[in-house]
Amino acid sequence: MRSVFWNSILTRIFLGTFLDNAELTISLQRSSELAAEAFGTAHSIAEIGQQLAWLGTALRSSSCDIGVVACIPSISNIRTLVPQGSISYRLGFTVEEETIPLSNGQCWHSMFRNPVVVTGYPIPRRPTIGTGLELPLNMIAGLAKTKYIQPFNGGFFIKGFSTLLIPTKKEEPGGILIWHMIYNQDGDRISYLENDIPVAEGLNISEIATGRHILGWCSKAEYYAEARYDIKGSRLPKPRGTHYALEKVYIQGRQIIKGGSPRPFALGKKDIAFHISRENPVKRLEWIDRKFFILWDEEDKRGWLVNGCGTLLHLLRTSLESNGDSTNKFHFKFHFEKGRMEEASLTHKIDSAVQFLLNDNNLQQEIYRTKDGNFRVEDRLDDLYDVLEKIIEHQIHITERVGSNDKEYLEGWDFNDLATCEDPLYPRVSIFKKPSGGWIDFARTIRAVTLFGRGFGEIILPENTLCSQWATLPKEEYYLAAAVDDLQEIMKKEGDQYANPMRLADEIIWHTPMASFEKCKCQKKKYKLKGKHSDFVQAAIPAKLCNMLPSKDPVQLQKGGGAVIFGNSKKLNRVWEILLPRTDEETLPDLDFIRSTSSEEPPSSPSRDSGLGSSLNTIFTYTLSLTCRDYRVGIVCALPKELLAVRALFDQTHSRELLSSLEGDINQYALGQIYPHNVVAACLPSGEYGTNAAAIICSHMRRSFPKLKICLLVGIGGGVPSSGLRLGDVVVSQQAKGFPAVTQYDLGKFLHDGVFEITGYLQRPPQFIMIAISNLASDPELPCRPLETYLQDIARKHPEYGYPNHEDPLLTPTCSHDRDSRTGIQCDCLVIQSHPRPGNPRIHYGPIGSGNILLKNAEKRDELAANRGFLCFEMEAAGAMNTGDFLVIRGISDYCDASKNDTWQEYAAATAAAYAKLLLSKTTIPKDADALVPGPATTHPRKRVPTPESMNSDSNPTKKIRRKKELINGDMHI
Repeated sequence: MRSVFWNSILTRIFLGTFLDNAELTISLQRSSELAAEAFGTAHSIAEIGQQLAWLGTALRSSSCDIGVVACIPSISNIRTLVPQGSISYRLGFTVEEETIPLSNGQCWHSMFRNPVVVTGYPIPRRPTIGTGLELPLNMIAGLAKTKYIQPFNGGFFIKGFSTLLIPTKKEEPGGILIWHMIYNQDGDRISYLENDIPVAEGLNISEIATGRHILGWCSKAEYYAEARYDIKGSRLPKPRGTHYALEKVYIQGRQIIKGGSPRPFALGKKDIAFHISRENPVKRLEWIDRKFFILWDEEDKRGWLVNGCGTLLHLLRTSLESNGDSTNKFHFKFHFEKGRMEEASLTHKIDSAVQFLLNDNNLQQEIYRTKDGNFRVEDRLDDLYDVLEKIIEHQIHITERVGSNDKEYLEGWDFNDLATCEDPLYPRVSIFKKPSGGWIDFARTIRAVTLFGRGFGEIILPENTLCSQWATLPKEEYYLAAAVDDLQEIMKKEGDQYANPMRLADEIIWHTPMASFEKCKCQKKKYKLKGKHSDFVQAAIPAKLCNMLPSKDPVQLQKGGGAVIFGNSKKLNRVWEILLPRTDEETLPDLDFIRSTSSEEPPSSPSRDSGLGSSLNTIFTYTLSLTCRDYRVGIVCALPKELLAVRALFDQTHSRELLSSLEGDINQYALGQIYPHNVVAACLPSGEYGTNAAAIICSHMRRSFPKLKICLLVGIGGGVPSSGLRLGDVVVSQQAKGFPAVTQYDLGKFLHDGVFEITGYLQRPPQFIMIAISNLASDPELPCRPLETYLQDIARKHPEYGYPNHEDPLLTPTCSHDRDSRTGIQCDCLVIQSHPRPGNPRIHYGPIGSGNILLKNAEKRDELAANRGFLCFEMEAAGAMNTGDFLVIRGISDYCDASKNDTWQEYAAATAAAYAKLLLSKTTIPKDADALVPGPATTHPRKRVPTPESMNSDSNPTKKIRRKKELINGDMHI
């Protein structure tokens, strides 16, 4: 055919006859133009002309390197020829040079590099115009470089490596499904979780396969040294209960796309979008290799931290092994021969899995035959990768939604279910009978996925046997082994290898009770006869407890530096007593076991002593016997919304069982821990506010919890804008410019000339708290947004506490127009639109005005601020400080003027709570705090603190010394 064409390059004749006997002759002219001659009815000739015009338009090259252009066919030079009934014309093509801009319904532009759109032709009718590009389903999938429909999290998706297509809407009549595409422009992997668009509900596979599909909607958008592969099922139960993160999650396998055009199609290389053309197997493996899995042996009670490629290879080998198992009734259909696989050049190394998985010979090995061809190792690998990807996405989604969890249990998936392609997959849970030594928190922090099984063998073995005690990872001790190379990769991304102590991940440090890579002491003569061994177990401990640990030199790590074991070290028993979660009794996993270990008889343990024997009695007894005298921080809030923000920042929640022993106390308390401090928090009765209600609550709290050393009043307040405050900023009570930290501005006396003299000056907090504030304010290492992390923690649990994105109005002081409690009614007095600082509230220190008056008068606000230096106003501090020494922390929710409303209250409550946690992270209660903290104030506020004018009037040095001595002895009430 080719030789005939080139021998007749000047004229080449093509003849064709259609079903209605119409004839078509096509020739290639000397000028490289195409000439067509048709004989037939007018209808046939018109249809032939339309098809030729469409082909000539659609097959033209784009005039742009990137973007979509339009091409319009046209007819010109129409002439009537002899004989009668003959007509000639010329087809022309006009390309619009300006690219078509992205608009509604045109996210499909990004699926191509520089396509040409033919305009002027009819398309099938749609219920809604302008919805996008209609394509067969298999062509949509082909353009995304896949051939599968993926069920995930209750919806269906078409997912490539860097492209995700989401069904957003089903239109009737016609069964039209509208899809939206999102993608990563640089060609990197895209996550299921990057979609924030609601998925169309009520879809099933048959509807998707038979419907019409429009792409559009919107425009933006020596390892495994002795590993075994005959792994048994974990036989673990499914998680039941709301405290389990994976309770309602399950994984479904993908389904191949069968709908769409029955005719095959091919993708032109130059037409594929850049971000799609970059997809390749190497990028997929690079992504999953950066994820980490725990292979947990439920029978041996031990586990291994393994990178993604290592886990994928282990699953692949187990899957292939199960196919050829003689107990498999379909084993005769499998043709896979293990001997044909090529191992990595260096076996049992951390990167051996990558070499094996990228070996083309291995990937092309046949597993079984199908009518469409051979099912190969690369197909099975693709199946396993797909399931692991979904599991990882669920892990990330749930971790972000529920946050951290203090319980000692693991949630995950059955390794054998994955390897044998069970569908659907259900999660499993393993409850620990012994403390993990903190590695469970570490695993949750790095979002490691747990795969359960029985009989994993020895995933990691030491090259040189240390001793019989440590020749393999000990069983029944709940230890986790991890390769140093993997830990270095984790610290490179999540922590800091060069810190002292090393930081494994965010807020998790690596503590080494003793040298990690030395010889066991049983090798020394004086210990050998006694049969004593070193304890090589490492600890993963929250960074907030760093100061409790003895100082140690950091471990010197090197590439290829072997492996370490994490678990409960007997050298850290006292630390675990403080660290173990103190949770509600009804939510503790397997509490019967904990109670049994608290009996007089110590629990049984294997011969290998890991420090878990009799020490368990001390640990769990301490956990369940916390008393009111163990609480050193008290927090009082006026509104429930303020208390909610505080409780959302508890690191741990304590049991409320001890509250039943309180007599004569009507308060309801929330108990928990923030950093190392045990915290009790309370709120004023619903609907009550002001100094009296605050005084009652604080009196009960101080009586019921007699060891309180830090008392905080946390909530919202009205700011003084002339001080540079914005809505959402934080004000902390502090003496400034001769004015006390807190003044009750409505308490005083009228003088003979009608002047009101304020006498309600209140005492300040203990000195060690003010020192902590000074240290905090002067910390050069403090992040530029110190509250951001805590604000995100609150908003993640309670989205209504996030930044409100509303106006920050400031009225003239003379404005008296009332505004709507939520939105506000605009008036002519609005003169300044101040610029809020989204997510970056500032912290101000200065005097605070307190009183029983709800202040909504800008003129009075400015007058009091000018005379007394107030930065903000509130209504509870005066009552609280009548009972003791409180530090007042207020988030600014309004300006005490006519624009006062509720819009900013939740966010302001969150900023105040965030500062409280920041301060507690920097505060250490001195051991002699009892001698330094004054007792409760008297009930006569006028005589507690002298006025600012008389604060420095005392010139008697003997009197000053006596006052100082009385203050130290705790006898003086200022």
